[in-house]
Parts: sequence; structure tokens; C-alpha cells
Amino acid sequence: MTIQFGNIGTYVINKQPPNKQIWVSSPKSGPKRYDFVIIGGSQQEKPEWAYGEWAYLRDNTTLVDLIYDELGVHLTSQSAKWA
Repeated sequence: MTIQFGNIGTYVINKQPPNKQIWVSSPKSGPKRYDFVIIGGSQQEKPEWAYGEWAYLRDNTTLVDLIYDELGVHLTSQSAKWA
């Protein structure tokens, strides 16, 4: 998906099914690879039902953080399932 924001620039977002990652190219912060990280202490939790976040593991920020910090858009985190 390519999204162009007038004075900010163009964002490119790609789903990477083999790696179960989302790759984002930002005109402000550059390229990042987000992994789906399950939040919770139990190993009994199944990934398809557990709560999680798309996280950039190098600096522990989330995709929601990137969208808020760079675009000023407020999103709420919801349970997500890799499709």
C-alpha cells in the first residue's frame, strides 16, 4: 500500500507473510520491520486469540506509535490476527 501525505511525503506499507512482518518505509524515519508481539505472560495463549502489538524490535516502538508520532493520528490498539 502506498499512502501519500501532501507535505509529509509518501509511506509504503507491505505485508511480508513468510516472515509474519509488516514493512514500513517512512519519509521521516526510514524503513522499519514490525513483528507481531504477543502481550501476556502465559505460554498457553494462542497467537490467534492473544492481544498483541506490531512492534519494531530495535527500539521497542509500535506501529501505532509511528502513526501517532509522524502523522498525529490517534489510534487505539486492538487485538489483531495475522491474515
